[in-house]
Amino acid sequence: METIHRGKILKSIVKAHAKTGSKIASDAGYKDGTIYKHFQKQDLPFEIIMKYGIAMNHDVSIEFPEIINEPSYPNFKNKLNSLNSIKSDNIENEWKEKYHTLLEKHHEILLTNISLKERISELEKLLKQ
Repeated sequence: METIHRGKILKSIVKAHAKTGSKIASDAGYKDGTIYKHFQKQDLPFEIIMKYGIAMNHDVSIEFPEIINEPSYPNFKNKLNSLNSIKSDNIENEWKEKYHTLLEKHHEILLTNISLKERISELEKLLKQ
């Protein structure tokens, strides 16, 4: 059986992420250069990989299915679910705010429309006189 190079797989995950490697390392609790040392390790511990997974909000069990057998995996999964829940709540609040802003603008337009209709009616009456 061929041994996978965990560091190289982590590197490909990091490169595909929107955040920079430096930001991911920092969010995972490591210094800037440490991430590059981790990329070089074939047998990079799953504990480290899970820290990067949290920093990227990425379920690393996709690339490392065997990670689910780690004792700390349930804790990792709970943190990830918590992050996603917070993210969902934030997105929901953003949409609510946008909806309310648009609703207020729509209400203003309706009031302006009513006012303009009343003014048109007044002008029509003046023209008929």
